[in-house]
Amino acid sequence: MNRKQPDIRDLAVIGDRRTAALVATDGAIVWYCPERFDRASLFAALLDPERGGEWTLDLPAARLATRAYVEDSAVLETRFDLAHGSFTITDWMTAGDAGPRGICRLFSAPAQAVAMALRAAPGYATLDARLRAVDDAVQGRVVKNLERYGL
Repeated sequence: MNRKQPDIRDLAVIGDRRTAALVATDGAIVWYCPERFDRASLFAALLDPERGGEWTLDLPAARLATRAYVEDSAVLETRFDLAHGSFTITDWMTAGDAGPRGICRLFSAPAQAVAMALRAAPGYATLDARLRAVDDAVQGRVVKNLERYGL
């Protein structure tokens, strides 16, 4: 993965009052510590593009059209112009004590297929993520990599 680190001024933040994620102008999530700021990271490409993990999108020939927070909220809307229309990502984090917590991403339905890559590197690559498709969502949990420790 040869990703250029984004300028800090080009990052947007989504959060839930306990933690936050940083979203680059190309729609990639480059920093996220689940649950709390002081926990192990799940995505840390901001620090290490090669090993840090990230959630990227493959949008060939896409051009960033607009990016803004929805009204007075921490909901981020990023719209890209594509060859055949536009593609919008709406990012936010769930808040509150009821139900699961984490990053939510809503993708518009473009006229063409869009490829996504979810490259998780929990604990800055010291833990593993178990991801699974559930209906129209991806659910994940962080687990210790016992093989790495010879167990």
